[in-house]
Amino acid sequence: MITMWKFLLIAFCCSAVYGLAQQDKYEWHKDSLLVWEDFKGKPSSVAADDVAALSFCGLRFQSCAYERGEEPTYKVTAYFQRSKSWSKEEHEVQYVLEHEQLHFDIAEVYARKMRKHFQTKRVALEKSSAIYNEYYDEYVEMQDLYDEQTNHGTKDKEQAIWNEKVKKWLEELDDFEENSCY
Repeated sequence: MITMWKFLLIAFCCSAVYGLAQQDKYEWHKDSLLVWEDFKGKPSSVAADDVAALSFCGLRFQSCAYERGEEPTYKVTAYFQRSKSWSKEEHEVQYVLEHEQLHFDIAEVYARKMRKHFQTKRVALEKSSAIYNEYYDEYVEMQDLYDEQTNHGTKDKEQAIWNEKVKKWLEELDDFEENSCY
């Protein structure tokens, strides 16, 4: 009986730790917008005084199980990681949050671009990482260009242009919103 209790305690602890890890990262969803409470990390000690916030967004890629002789399938996810994202309280204003949201939206644009590639082209398992890396490099460049052109969201006109641009890209790639193995 004690062994059963130990097993249940270990199982509970493992599931609790797994649950916390899952809560730290969450996938992009069109109906889920960032809020300041999502920024759980501590501001970097090397960040410039005028840096208001940092969104740690990324792209997760995985191949899904397949049988020998079948084509592999893939899943691509845009995610936001709370523990690595941070904000400075004195800069927690709406336009900064909207700027950070667009970083997350750009991650979803690139997730959709990859989903489109994997859905419309036959991709061998051994070539999938190279394709992911190609899109990922382009994604990083786009994030940098966004910050450069908007001056981290402080140029209203450029920010509005980017808002429309990203909205258009998401709409154009709407057929690839679903994030399942394909």
